[in-house]
Amino acid sequence: MQEIYSFMSLSNIRQGRRSPRFAEGSAVRNAFGLVALCFAVESLAATSIQDFPTHRKATWFEPYIMGVGAGFLLANTSLRHDGKTPLYCPPDKRGVSFNQYRAILNRELALPDMRAVDPRTPIELVLLSGLRHTFPCSGT
Repeated sequence: MQEIYSFMSLSNIRQGRRSPRFAEGSAVRNAFGLVALCFAVESLAATSIQDFPTHRKATWFEPYIMGVGAGFLLANTSLRHDGKTPLYCPPDKRGVSFNQYRAILNRELALPDMRAVDPRTPIELVLLSGLRHTFPCSGT
């Protein structure tokens, strides 16, 4: 029987207690696939505020943004596991859809303050800022 390790058990894996085996089609395997896809598409490395109007129409943009969102979700999981404040606090465990990410990006980019931001700023930082504004954690 194949064992599926949760993110929380990664500390055990890093300490050499067990070697992970991931189930076929697991979320971790899919995440690795998304990362490989990101490296395969050269233009992804240059996704900035100034490129957003063009890139948001590209076929690769949706899976790319979903991969960025998955990275933020994994970072949140790690921060919670370490007892630290997460990056953002969505109201439920279902995650955020591409349409929500797109709306968050559009809303952030429409803010008057964005005119002062360097147009070379990565769109990923804009998304993170938008996630923090949209899903603030209590006490922050």
